[in-house]
Amino acid sequence: MSRRIFHTPCFVSILCHLRKELILKRIISVFIICAIFCSLFCTGAFAAKDGLSVIVKTGEKTQNITPSGNVFYLPASTDVESVELSTGKTLDLSDKKTVDARGAECYVTSVDGTEYTFYRGSVASLFVETSKGLNYVEQNKNNRDKEAKIAVINANGEVEYCDTDETESEIKGRGNATWGYKKKPYQIKLSSKTALLGMDKAKTWILLANYTDQSALHNALAFKLGGDLSVPYNIEYNFADLYIDGEYRGLYMICEKVQIDGNRIDISELEKDNEEANPNVDFDALSQKTVTSGTLIKNSILTSYTYTVGVKSPEDITGGYLVELDNIRGSSEPSRFTTENGNTYVVKSPEFASKEEMEYIAELFADMEEAVYSETGCNKKGKHYSDYIDMESFAAVYTVQELLKNWDAYLSSMFFFKDKNVGSTTSKIFCGPIWDMDNTLGNINFNKEFGTDTAYLWAQHGVFQSYHRGLAAPLMKHKDFASAVADIYATAHGKVKEYLLPGGWFEESVNEIYASVMMDRTRWKMYDTGSWLLATTRVKFVQFEDYGTAQDTSQETALGFMRYYLSSRSSALLGSIGKAPIDDGPVENTTVLPVTTEPVLTTAQTQETVSSSQTLDTSASDPLAGDVSEPFSYGALIWVCAGVIAIGACVGILIFVKKKR
Repeated sequence: MSRRIFHTPCFVSILCHLRKELILKRIISVFIICAIFCSLFCTGAFAAKDGLSVIVKTGEKTQNITPSGNVFYLPASTDVESVELSTGKTLDLSDKKTVDARGAECYVTSVDGTEYTFYRGSVASLFVETSKGLNYVEQNKNNRDKEAKIAVINANGEVEYCDTDETESEIKGRGNATWGYKKKPYQIKLSSKTALLGMDKAKTWILLANYTDQSALHNALAFKLGGDLSVPYNIEYNFADLYIDGEYRGLYMICEKVQIDGNRIDISELEKDNEEANPNVDFDALSQKTVTSGTLIKNSILTSYTYTVGVKSPEDITGGYLVELDNIRGSSEPSRFTTENGNTYVVKSPEFASKEEMEYIAELFADMEEAVYSETGCNKKGKHYSDYIDMESFAAVYTVQELLKNWDAYLSSMFFFKDKNVGSTTSKIFCGPIWDMDNTLGNINFNKEFGTDTAYLWAQHGVFQSYHRGLAAPLMKHKDFASAVADIYATAHGKVKEYLLPGGWFEESVNEIYASVMMDRTRWKMYDTGSWLLATTRVKFVQFEDYGTAQDTSQETALGFMRYYLSSRSSALLGSIGKAPIDDGPVENTTVLPVTTEPVLTTAQTQETVSSSQTLDTSASDPLAGDVSEPFSYGALIWVCAGVIAIGACVGILIFVKKKR
């Protein structure tokens, strides 16, 4: 029996062979419907004119800023009397000033019959032109776009940095929990060391999103206070509105990276010594080995240490080291060690440490920690903890962590550094710089101890699941350390009072970033519970409908609550860490609380609020990629239209095939 073989003709052949007028009419009707749908969809989804953008000059180059729907977010340097459009027109917005529904200053005008809203920032601007697209960068935080073009202009429009046709910069993702949020943090690497916005020269810079901090000032406050308390190599920072591929991404903090470098942590670079001792070695390709027994483990409080196999040690392995206390994620790092007290330390530099280097630095930290945790302050070698640490830096960092009530205090992002020894003298371990301070001052309503109790010693006793908070409580049980903290706290308390005065640091900072904060809150709908983090994340971040003003006394605005919490906590701690212990009195028992499982909150606790405007999240899900809607793109529209037309074509073909059969 013969088999009938049907060859599907091309679209032109279909039209040529259609014999029945009815079939032709049906196919034409399908295409007409598709065309009408696409036309309506385009009109509804976009009121913006196709390709319309604002042109901004960055030196000899120009940047094109695209709208989000009908909204333009302009750099601070934009002249509102002469806004240049990609169509060749120039707008004068000076007489179009108004305020939006939330009181933010903006400009409203029509362009060729379509109404647009223009916001203008108040800080520097940073432009990134990717070569692979933002989607590639955000697919994985380790994806590096090494052929990006970057430009930085200050608020006055002066160019601080701009890639040329011959230079290229890099952008990649960064962060841990923050990387899971819609507004993501990034790291950029310029083509050459550059002094940006008043900060010292460097290639690598961090862009902090501050997405969970509705004041946008928690990190800035920590860095400011750290500098005033002489925390070594304190982080320098500034603010910038970020644009990636023409799209406004929000207000960011551009700041120094915690790294060993001449203009950062200025100590010997053991990392470079390792590279010289291991020429042409791909460290990433080497394997790691974890040691859990042996002489070093037996004779110390170490429980393990991990090193990179095959790395040759340089002649001097005594420094410099950059070490992080990370009791949350440290177990996944290539160079790490753990102690009997439940602490995990990560050697950040050198990243791939040799066996000898890990044994050296792990033993030193273990001896230090043993002395800190002992009742006498001495380890079994007879050495006092003060022989190992720089007391002033440790006391200053503790003061900042406790005063600002950092959620992650002594859990993670606690940095230490040790320089190379000088002769036979062992260099001391320093604490600092301060890092990762966005979740502070009660902005997570986890429980009353963190959310509302302004006197609670969170850095010492704060409990979160089964994670161990190390060093702080054992240090504070020693009178000499507590006395050092009390001395520094007197300075810190005075500084806080100065910050909050009219015209003080707090008000100056608010005035500097205010317009850009308003843009950021509009862009990311931070005032909207259904759009911000609370819609999906299990963490009970505190949200405010209104940003407020620097002198707000109401706890129901972001700034008012920050002012209240900082002032209240500063006063509350005067009677605890701000009070030097009596020499002949009993030692206060401030030892670390036993490790417990995650507490089960009562119904009353889960319903507790810091103020009536702060919305809590009770979802058990992790942050999702879709928790905040992105502005619809032209590329997406093209694909939608193409898809609709393709569907119409398929329907037409099926009708034809059915009739032929």
